[in-house]
Amino acid sequence: MTSDQINRYFKLLDDYDYVLTAWKVVSTLGKYDGTLVDRNDYFQCMEPEAYRFNLLYENYKSDYPAPYIFHQLPEGSRGFFCFDYPYTMKVTYPYDVKIAEVLYKQFISDPMQDKTRRAIDTWLSSYGDNELVGRWLRNLTHDVQELAHKWEIEYYSMNPQTFATCVFEGYSRKFGDVILKLHAPTGRYNAELSYYKHSAENAHMASLLDCDDDYRAMLIERVKPGLQVKFDSNDIALRGLFDDFCANFIPADKVQGIDGVPSILGEFEERIELSGQYNVLADFRHRKEAVAMRLYNELFRNSEMFYLHRDLHRRNLLSDYNKIKAIDPLGVIGPKEFEFTISLIIEAKSDWPDPLKVYHDMMKFYERYCDAERLKAAAFITWVHKMDEYVFVKHDNFVLANWCAEMIQKIFGNEYD
Repeated sequence: MTSDQINRYFKLLDDYDYVLTAWKVVSTLGKYDGTLVDRNDYFQCMEPEAYRFNLLYENYKSDYPAPYIFHQLPEGSRGFFCFDYPYTMKVTYPYDVKIAEVLYKQFISDPMQDKTRRAIDTWLSSYGDNELVGRWLRNLTHDVQELAHKWEIEYYSMNPQTFATCVFEGYSRKFGDVILKLHAPTGRYNAELSYYKHSAENAHMASLLDCDDDYRAMLIERVKPGLQVKFDSNDIALRGLFDDFCANFIPADKVQGIDGVPSILGEFEERIELSGQYNVLADFRHRKEAVAMRLYNELFRNSEMFYLHRDLHRRNLLSDYNKIKAIDPLGVIGPKEFEFTISLIIEAKSDWPDPLKVYHDMMKFYERYCDAERLKAAAFITWVHKMDEYVFVKHDNFVLANWCAEMIQKIFGNEYD
């Protein structure tokens, strides 16, 4: 089903009561009495169907014996039969399932997994160690099979949105609905694992069910249905989540000495170095990097440090209808103000018609948890940090890096120069 097809059906409903996707009946149709069948009297019902809502609402009965809704419409209802779209395979008989599985694997599943693996390879290779990442990806099928056996995972599928780790959604006989997440040797396994362990008492964090250090793998509670939580300053559940996180900040000394746990400053310095290989926005970046480093030294270097989730935005805040739960912590040491700043950027570049308005709404929302001026400075540092990151990891002809630069100018102007 395509957007063009949907638009066409909506337009047809201006003149008709319902629209059916249909297919001509094949010549194999016969009659028991042996007489000739006029196939023009019949058609096959396909998907999708479209109906005028009021007519459907007034006449629909859930226990109606006929399987197609148009049979329930009143006599005289006008229908349009559309024969312009390809036949869609129906799984009617047991052997149809095998055919569907083969077609799905060849044309959907395998290409989707290949695309996802390429995205993971591209992202991780931006940080170096291309050979190590490639070897890990080649062994991935074997590793997942071993872990599926260990954790009694009956079925699983790769999440196509993953790009920095490899994520599978599945079902375990032992644990129920699960997320299986594997980190590359160059990834953030220790940082994420440590955060899950230290936030085990946080009711707003998805639960860590088990882990395997040899495979750098975590088995995590799957939040269902897992609806992404878009920012809304009036959302009481969202307010409750941030209240909980802020009441339970993890002191940095809890992870003292754990390998692979980064800091805000360390990551910022790494981004400066890696983006320095590119000339795009070079003068602008160097000026803003210097300002950001000065601000950090003046305001944050001697601040109390915490172990932060650091990635609390809509893609990592999922609803199970009863509660919002967070997933995918980055696990970074830094001042508390930096717990809020990534979401400012993710929301600004999402589907909002006015990114500046949502940015200022979010700043006002977060000011209840920290000093407004410190939050603003942390936001500036994070925008510069993300601009540098987008230079070397996105491979989008620097579209997002340039967007960040524009937003930095619109939001901050020359305030910190």
